[in-house]
Amino acid sequence: MGIEVSATKVVTVNDAHQNGVDTSVEANPTRGRLKGIRLTHVFSRNRKGGRRDDGNPLMHALKGRRGYSIMPFWEQQLLTRAEHILAKASEDLQGFDHCMPIPSSSAFCARFAALVSAASGAPLLDPSFLCKRQVGELLAEARAAPPQKCVLA
Repeated sequence: MGIEVSATKVVTVNDAHQNGVDTSVEANPTRGRLKGIRLTHVFSRNRKGGRRDDGNPLMHALKGRRGYSIMPFWEQQLLTRAEHILAKASEDLQGFDHCMPIPSSSAFCARFAALVSAASGAPLLDPSFLCKRQVGELLAEARAAPPQKCVLA
């Protein structure tokens, strides 16, 4: 239910403990708030175990970032658990008009968003009309063609 991270940054799931991330169906979902916004967490990150991080290697592995990786078997196991956890959180997922994955080069984001869409009944939007931008790119554009008006909030 927790995760293991090898010396070569390969992430696996270990059902003998909940270190780093609790991925168990029994203990999830968890709920919280951030600046007044209700949050539903499918998996619960924690600082249990000998590692100094709080479960970030799992997200990096699922997205293939920072040298972390995860075998397709473990990724599918996590998606299956997420599906069961989302079913338990069905009342939290009601009332949304649409569901959209975070724009990402990782296919995992789209697969997870599809699970949320199915659990909520909200149609899945294609995020291709959005793109990620670096702050430097935006500043370079603004310097090249300064806006005529600026609204600060």
